[in-house]
Amino acid sequence: GDELAGGHLDPERPMDPAAFADLTAARMRDATESDVALLNLAAIDDRWRPANPRELTRSDVAIALQYDEPLVVARVPARYLLGLARANPDGLLTLGMDVTRLASGAVRVKINGRPLDDAATYRVVTVRFLADGGDARVVPEADFEAAEGEPTLRGVVLDHLRVPRDGDPRAALRDPFERLEWRAGGSAALTFSGTAVRDNGAYQESPLTNANQSQVGINLDLRGGMHSRLASWDNSLGLTYTLVSTDDSSLEEGTDVLLYETTGAWRGLRAHNDALYVPDLFIDAQLQTELSAEEGAARFLRTRFTVGPQWRPHLKVVAKLKTGFEVLDALDGALRRTQPGFGAQLTVNDYLVAREGLRRRVTLGGDIDYFASLIDVLGAADLRQLLRGRVALNYQVNRFVSLGLELNLFALREGRDSFSVWSNGLASFRMAWSGRFLAF
Repeated sequence: GDELAGGHLDPERPMDPAAFADLTAARMRDATESDVALLNLAAIDDRWRPANPRELTRSDVAIALQYDEPLVVARVPARYLLGLARANPDGLLTLGMDVTRLASGAVRVKINGRPLDDAATYRVVTVRFLADGGDARVVPEADFEAAEGEPTLRGVVLDHLRVPRDGDPRAALRDPFERLEWRAGGSAALTFSGTAVRDNGAYQESPLTNANQSQVGINLDLRGGMHSRLASWDNSLGLTYTLVSTDDSSLEEGTDVLLYETTGAWRGLRAHNDALYVPDLFIDAQLQTELSAEEGAARFLRTRFTVGPQWRPHLKVVAKLKTGFEVLDALDGALRRTQPGFGAQLTVNDYLVAREGLRRRVTLGGDIDYFASLIDVLGAADLRQLLRGRVALNYQVNRFVSLGLELNLFALREGRDSFSVWSNGLASFRMAWSGRFLAF
């Protein structure tokens, strides 16, 4: 058959039907900028071998791929891939999807090396035959449509093999795990809560300025960042604003907190050794302020900058040790203080508790964050200790809507005073959106 300029094979990497199926699926994924490629192994003649073990020709491709099917793509929710992972259909190659089956019978899914994001959507490519229900519907039904440019199975493989190169064509394929992935999301919640404050200590830091009261409010959350194999950068901006009813039946401001956090992490150590004890390294900046201030007072502003190691003992769990400094009352020249400190943080991200079908699920999450900074009390060094805690139980009705119950804790202590504690029980109706985009 006709020689192909990029068809030179590495003699150390045998080319058999399974290897050719991987090459074909990788080209399907690459040509359509998809996350996962679905290909029936029966599409490759299992008796096939290249005529020359050092070279692929046009005839080799035509014989190996018995049918030249058009490629079709669909954007699917995470539950689609989770259902496919559970079904585990025989004879279907799912390139880009790694499935671990746990002893409990549950499955853990990674897409191109990254944990499956329950709230995101993914781009899937397959051939029209499978999308139309071929092979006893091994590919679940979805809104598949022709890929841009109407490429075909043989066509994308031949296009790759026609590009002149000295190395093996498999080595020239791009690994999606090496690409930059952008993530964005947001949520809005209507909340109903009851608040209790014990010994506010005359602190002017929200939410300790509240009283024991019932509140109604909103919670807005915006998130965005980027992830690569060796590094990540995540940002979050949260607003909590509530109103309370006074004795004369009027409404006044309750909780008023605006919190921004940005975190950069380097995963280089774990790239070489993925053991549990090997940490990532992170740097974090946090800013807390309020939308409005009491008349005659400067707006409260606290900033914190920390660095340290973090561990991931589980896909949903992050533990951090941190050291750095914080600046209190940053907008008030007379009260401004810069204080070195240290702390720790433990976060659990939406751990699955129960599931009903593929859409509805109950998750449990939360975090606890402790930070102690050095302060001067009557000429002697002492600690300012801040503890934040949150436990959240959520019932996910569908991809966008959830109902939640949440307990929050905020405790502050300076010197030898007792802790001033704010606690809050909250019920919420939340609407959320999440998206992810690969930089091709």
